[in-house]
Amino acid sequence: MVLGLRNGFYSGNLVILAGQLAGAMILPRLAFVALNNNHQQNERKRTEVALQLFEAYSALSCCFINDQLVQEAMLPGLRCLKQDMAAVAPEREEVVSSIIKDYEAKVEGSRSGNLPSSHGPEDVKSRVMNRIKDTTSKANISNIFTRKK
Repeated sequence: MVLGLRNGFYSGNLVILAGQLAGAMILPRLAFVALNNNHQQNERKRTEVALQLFEAYSALSCCFINDQLVQEAMLPGLRCLKQDMAAVAPEREEVVSSIIKDYEAKVEGSRSGNLPSSHGPEDVKSRVMNRIKDTTSKANISNIFTRKK
């Protein structure tokens, strides 16, 4: 987070506000795309969209997202993505399941007033990255970084 005084405002607060606004606009749209992708008949397109959603949700899991957005958009979208991953990329389903469990625990902890200490953005990021590393070491991902034609 960038901290500094610009025109009487802390820029760090603006970064947080911009992130929350983007999350409020982006997460519901991602959930909608994930739901529609579950019903996609074209397997190639379904796989492509699911992998892009996987990247988006993995990146977003490293950001702070308030509990309301987690419940209303993040978890429903992740559950749809999990269904897609089971069908098109089973080696990544475990990562999505892990992200879902983390967010469910976070929401449950905040409801009961017992926030687990392991739910900071950096901890979530490290767990997701470790899961991705574990998954990619098991899978053949040699073509993941090739340019699409």
